[in-house]
Amino acid sequence: MLLPDSAAPGAAASPPEPLADGIHFGLDEARYHADLALGSSDLKRLAAEPADYWFASPLNPHRAPDETTPAQALGKAVHKLVLEGEQAFASSFVRRPDDLARLTAKARAELAPNGETVLPGEDFDRVRLAADHVLANPHLIASFVGGAPEVSIVWTDDVDGEPVRRKTRFDYLKPRAVVDLKSVSPTRVASFPETCRRALAQWNYPVQAAAYLQARGQLARFVAEGAVHGDHDPAWLARVAAAPAYAFVFVFWSTGDAPLTWGTALSPGNDVVTIAEKVVDTALWNYVAARRAHGLDRPWVDHAPLEELDLDDLPRWWGGSR
Repeated sequence: MLLPDSAAPGAAASPPEPLADGIHFGLDEARYHADLALGSSDLKRLAAEPADYWFASPLNPHRAPDETTPAQALGKAVHKLVLEGEQAFASSFVRRPDDLARLTAKARAELAPNGETVLPGEDFDRVRLAADHVLANPHLIASFVGGAPEVSIVWTDDVDGEPVRRKTRFDYLKPRAVVDLKSVSPTRVASFPETCRRALAQWNYPVQAAAYLQARGQLARFVAEGAVHGDHDPAWLARVAAAPAYAFVFVFWSTGDAPLTWGTALSPGNDVVTIAEKVVDTALWNYVAARRAHGLDRPWVDHAPLEELDLDDLPRWWGGSR
């Protein structure tokens, strides 16, 4: 039986050993992403087009290496400051001096002696402003206290009799909430809350919420089994496992000039979550079907026969009223 953590023959580098099922504290981000278990971004690709998943995944030996964009670096910095605090932020990011051109080569090299990310002054200041306003929002500040940052869950699902490994990485885990911090570019045609709601739909973020709530549902079992890895507070984790109810919370911050923030919650049973769970189910079924049809070392490309186009094949908005 083919497993999702099998290596792709001919790949430039063999994937690392699969992560153990359970709860992981302090897991290196690169190690998490290198694991072939399915994350929420994988599920969104699989639900839409399995071929896109295969080509974007480590299964593709010719996949281009990931490169961090300036926008991603900015987002990582805000995450580090909001979720882990000043000390963790200072050890990972430094401000590029305004007079960088005047510095000697030695002085430039000493800006990041331990591999810190050097942010342009404008971006560094924007990170601090965004973090300050997220934490100053009276409706959101409680989202980032009393919990643990960057908690990963790895588990194995059974899909039509086959094992499918899955994973999630919580930005911030609390006894009664999983909190996710996201950036949004503002628009001039909608309020910031409306912009966030549009982003939720455009990027299919509810699928992430549904997948993460499913992962949260595994937590009590893993605590009972002792499947917990990394440094943690056992008493706090026991309280998390015993929580009778919990929700997924999105916290958005604006990348625009105004330091705007907004949050919303999705709880199990919410109609939005129910619809998103169907997308997750579709993704998992697509994964198993494609794995059966193609294996893991061949591109997941299917070819549909040529057929006459039907009016109902087009989006409802095409052609006006019908």
